Amino acid sequence: MSDLLNQGQTPEEWRQVLSGHGVRVSPRLIRSKARATGNYRQLGHLMLLLPSHIEALIEPGLADHERDELSSLDPKTRENEG
Repeated sequence: MSDLLNQGQTPEEWRQVLSGHGVRVSPRLIRSKARATGNYRQLGHLMLLLPSHIEALIEPGLADHERDELSSLDPKTRENEG
């Protein structure tokens, strides 16, 4: 099975997971941030988020494609861009 089906969770499920770590967020906030940054997968009307999507939502200002671009850069190049 794919990672999406094994690890993907709804915003409601992520709220419960995050709540267990002391992070208080609503499913609505998770949903809106995911849509704004493109960090989610849609299956019909069902929104699923992987752990990598949640991590991207926590890091301000990085969408999936930006994260991929940064991770492919040479560390020396990254230092010069900052």
